Amino acid sequence: MGINASRPGAAGRGSRVLVLDDHALSRDYTVAALRQAGHAVKAEAEPAAALTQALRWLPEVVIVDIDLPGIDGWTWLGRLLNAWPRAAARPRRVVLSADADRCAVTGLRIALRPRPQVHAILSKPATPADLVAAVAGGARAVGGAAASRTPRAALLPALRRGLQRDLRMQLPLLDERLAAGDFAGAASLLHRLIASSRMCRQRALELRLLKLYERVRDGNAATADAGEIAALYFALVSCAARSQRLAGATASGSGAAFRPDGSSPSFP
Repeated sequence: MGINASRPGAAGRGSRVLVLDDHALSRDYTVAALRQAGHAVKAEAEPAAALTQALRWLPEVVIVDIDLPGIDGWTWLGRLLNAWPRAAARPRRVVLSADADRCAVTGLRIALRPRPQVHAILSKPATPADLVAAVAGGARAVGGAAASRTPRAALLPALRRGLQRDLRMQLPLLDERLAAGDFAGAASLLHRLIASSRMCRQRALELRLLKLYERVRDGNAATADAGEIAALYFALVSCAARSQRLAGATASGSGAAFRPDGSSPSFP
C-alpha cells in the first residue's frame, strides 16, 4: 500500500499525534511544542505500549525516535503499519534522530525495500516550527504563523534542568560501558546526550559528545587507541562538570564518571 495522501488536521483543529521516544527530555520537549501549537498529543516511552496506544487511538500522525530500546524506529513503524486497520487512513509518519544525516541514508536504503515509507526525517532537537510543519504535512500550521514561532526559549529552563539530570544519570553508565568494551551501548548513551545538549543549546558539550560518539559508533572504537578514547572521555567529563557548575548543579551521585583523582577508566 502506498502512502495515504490525506493531510492530518482539518481546518480549525489540531491533529491527533502520538510520540514514541524513550528519552524523557526529548519526549517532553516534543509534546510541549506540539501542544502549544494546538495538537492533541499522547506520548509513550515503551515501543510495545506505543503500539497498543496507536492501534487503540488511531492517531493521524506518529512521531518516532529511531534509537529505541530493543527495536529501531523503522521496525516499529513496519509493525504498526502491518497491524493498522485496513479501513482507517494511515497515519503520517515522522522520524527523529540525533544523527539525521545518517538516518536519512538508512531511510533511503529502506525505501528501496518493502519497508515503511516516512514523510519526514527531523534532526533532534527539531525546532517547534519544524515539528509543526512536519505534522501539518505542508498544510497551513494549526494556529497560523504564531504557532510555528513557538519559542524554544520558553522551554529552556526546564530542558536545562533535565540535561543536568541526564548527565548525572548517564555519565556513570557511559563510564561502565566504555570500561567493559560495550561500544554499541556507549554509542546509544552518547546519541541520547547529544540530543539533550542540542535542545539546551550547550554547543561546547555537544561537540565533546560528538567527538567521542564518532569514535565508538559503527565499531570505530575497535581500531581506536584506548588512550585516545580515554582522553576524549575525560574532556567530555570536564566539560560536563563545567556545565553543571554553571547551572548551579552539583555532581553528587554522579558516580564513577566524575573521577576527582583523574584516574583513567580501565578500557580494554
